[in-house]
This record gives sequence, structure tokens and C-alpha cells, in this order.
Amino acid sequence: MQDITLPEGLRLNEESPTNDQSGAGFATIDVSTRLCTGRIHLHGAQVTAWQPRGASEPVFWQSAQAKLASDKAIRGGVPISFPWFADGRSHNQKPAHGLARLADWKLVDASSTPGGEVTVRLRLDDETLAKSKFAPDAEVTLVVTMGVAVQMSLVVRAGSAACHFEDAMHNYFHVGDVTRASVKGLDAARYLDKVSGRDGQLQEGPVTFSGETDRVYQSVASTSIVDPVLNRTIRIEKSGSESTVVWNPWSKRSEKDFGMAPGEWQQMVCVETANALADEVYLEAGEKHVLSQVISLG
Repeated sequence: MQDITLPEGLRLNEESPTNDQSGAGFATIDVSTRLCTGRIHLHGAQVTAWQPRGASEPVFWQSAQAKLASDKAIRGGVPISFPWFADGRSHNQKPAHGLARLADWKLVDASSTPGGEVTVRLRLDDETLAKSKFAPDAEVTLVVTMGVAVQMSLVVRAGSAACHFEDAMHNYFHVGDVTRASVKGLDAARYLDKVSGRDGQLQEGPVTFSGETDRVYQSVASTSIVDPVLNRTIRIEKSGSESTVVWNPWSKRSEKDFGMAPGEWQQMVCVETANALADEVYLEAGEKHVLSQVISLG
């Protein structure tokens, strides 16, 4: 493991439990400060938990049947999609949602502030990037800051050649009952409905949920999840993002296709900060792109 001195409030756990048949270990960085608790997996640079002190419920959702394995992302938290989203614009890219979420990232820096925030910086290994025709010599880092809010920034700097890619922070949020929750901030945005296959649909008012939902919105707007059951609002402020993805697999597909436990679909919704499909990112040699989000409770 990297020789990095962690500040107070951060602990490297190299003995994270695993059910991977290969026996591989999965190191985590566990966060416990006066402001919040949280967890970041080095495998996939995946945030799986963040909860401000005083909050009665977790902010991110994670399936009780989530598996720790080298060939898949954990079902929950914030998987990173890069350098393609879903199966890519060509509709034949594998694995789903790109290579980054299945790679082991390197811890390169950790710090804290007098106010109690902690920051971790992770870098995607060069070997993983070399496998990708999209950004083979780019530098990709993820910066996570946890405190009363959680801020995440995916930074991509093109190398010696131009590159193109899709990226996303695939947020799984915990809600009391998705059928009573709503997403605000997407009114009048156009979207692709991946369930019906219809493109160019117009959102009218808040997004509500009465069946399987899989939509890619063309929108730069920040959003919020209004949850009357848990009596809270989750705010997602974003930048460097031209797309917002809203997803819930509903009852039948949640178990059959996504390995969730019975009824779990009702306590989750994905509202994802992304650049997907027509919003693919293009960089000239040496240029930088930053996809950022700040998540807080209201």
C-alpha cells in the first residue's frame, strides 16, 4: 500500500471483508470526524458511504446483497463511469460503464482542514488507461472532500494526443419511498427515455416515479431529491456536466437483472452527474476537464 500519512479522521483499512473467489483484498479509507462518517474503496475509487453527524439516515444507498469482487462495481454508493457510460455511444463497449470502476486506484494524497474537512486524492493507474482507446495516456484523478457536505471532482488531463470520453458519478441515493420522492431541477429539459426508446422527450415539472425509470437528461442544472418520508432534501450541485441520469429499475428488474434484495428498489434512486451520449467530452492534447458535484442535506 502507498506510503501516505493519513491525517486524523482517516484510517486505511487493508482488511476490508471480501467475497471475491480470487481471495483478493479490498482496501478502504474509512472516515470518522466530528463532521461526518464515510468510506471510500480504492477499488474503483468508489465512495460507498457519507453521513453528516446528526443525520439519522445514510445519504447513499447500498444493496444488502452488494458484492465485493474484482470484476464488478459495488451496487451502491458512487461508482465512477469512465471512459464510457453504459455500453458507450457505439453500444458495444464492455464492461458496462467503463474500466475505471473495476480498477485499483492509487492513493496519492490526503489532508485535513482546521474546520474538520478531510480530502483524499486518488489516481487511476496507467495500465488501465493504456487499455482504453479513448484516453490511453491521459491522467485521471478523483478528489473527494468530506465534511458537512461531500464534494467529488473527477479530473481528466489529456496526454500527448487528443482524447474523447464519457464520464459519470453514478450516485445511488437512499430514500424512504421512491414512489413518494421527486427530483426537482429538470423542468423543461429534454431527455432520452431508455425504457421506451423515445428521444427528445420534454420534462414537465418534477420527476416522479411510478414504474421503471431510465432517463438521460441534457441539462447543466443542479438538482434536488425531495423525500417526504425521511423529511429531507438531498441537494446535488454540479459543474462540468452536460447530462443528468435518473434511474430506478423497479420491482421486477431490480432482483432479476441487478441482484438487489426483494423490495430494495423502493429505498433507492439514482440521480447521476454525467456527460453521456451526445454530451461526450472532447479534449485536445494537454487540455483538462473537471466533472464535479457537491452533495448536501437540507
